[in-house]
Amino acid sequence: MDRVRHMGIAGYIERQLHPEGIPDDRVQQALAEYPVLMTASALLVQAYPEPSNQIKEKLAMGQMTPQETQAVFPVEHRPYAITAQLQAAKLTRAGMRRLRGVAGLVVVATVACGIHQGWCLKR
Repeated sequence: MDRVRHMGIAGYIERQLHPEGIPDDRVQQALAEYPVLMTASALLVQAYPEPSNQIKEKLAMGQMTPQETQAVFPVEHRPYAITAQLQAAKLTRAGMRRLRGVAGLVVVATVACGIHQGWCLKR
């Protein structure tokens, strides 16, 4: 509430309408769970390689057990893991910002109720 009083309702609402300018350590901490976000493209190609043609043929012919496939081509290092992490990071970011937006609406509603009840925001 003190922050809203300091910024004024108009300033607070304007800031909430443009959340990209609000620093958020919690979002950055959550995004740190997705290593592909901070990895150079060249390193991603090395860390998440496509399977060789030989492995593809063995997989197609059923010549590899699931355990052998996992040993040679681990799920967490398959190329689709890059896309999965990028999508998860996008959802994480959007979800956390949405929650912050909901919290902001609660503060605005609380302040609006306070104004209606005669609170003075310039204390």
